[in-house]
Amino acid sequence: MTGADDYIKPPFNEDPFPTGSGNEAAGKLHNAYTISFALLTPPLLVAMTKQPMYFVRQYYPDGEGWRDDKRTPLLFTHYTAHETDRERAERHMRLLFHDKYRFLYYSNNPEHMDRLLKAAHQPEGYRIHVNLLDRKWKPSQLIKKRINEYIERELRWWKYQPNDSVKVTLKDRYGKIYLAIKWKEFQVEVGYNEVIGIKS
Repeated sequence: MTGADDYIKPPFNEDPFPTGSGNEAAGKLHNAYTISFALLTPPLLVAMTKQPMYFVRQYYPDGEGWRDDKRTPLLFTHYTAHETDRERAERHMRLLFHDKYRFLYYSNNPEHMDRLLKAAHQPEGYRIHVNLLDRKWKPSQLIKKRINEYIERELRWWKYQPNDSVKVTLKDRYGKIYLAIKWKEFQVEVGYNEVIGIKS
């Protein structure tokens, strides 16, 4: 495999933890509908890096106000070190062009692994999440109601009825949560916050 330095190229290799409070305009998104990714811990990181792994770091607006925590929330999205996932990680970085917190780590790079371990210890002033859920997700009645409303409002051609059974699963796409909604022969993926009505 090509070495990490062939993948970690400017402007990806910026300062490890910039100062500042991040996206101030994102607002407080945490309420009864919000889904948060799990916190990164050293045991979790060690388990995840038993095979070579990329991690894309970014500002995490959905983590604002998490349990009234005032630290700057960051999200680390993991990708396996295969060609397809490497390309996805690099695309993810390109999508974060305006994010001053963006950084691409490669676990087989000793310097990067050291930084990842420091991040897993939750450095002062930051709260580090990883794109994993800490429990199996099951939509609450409130969320089911919002999903039904979204289908009726935005997918009218489905001829969907609220009493019909619909399959809903969570998807992670470049650091954002999407809902995969399937009903009969119809299927769509849409941003979770868009369905639930949270403005970011």
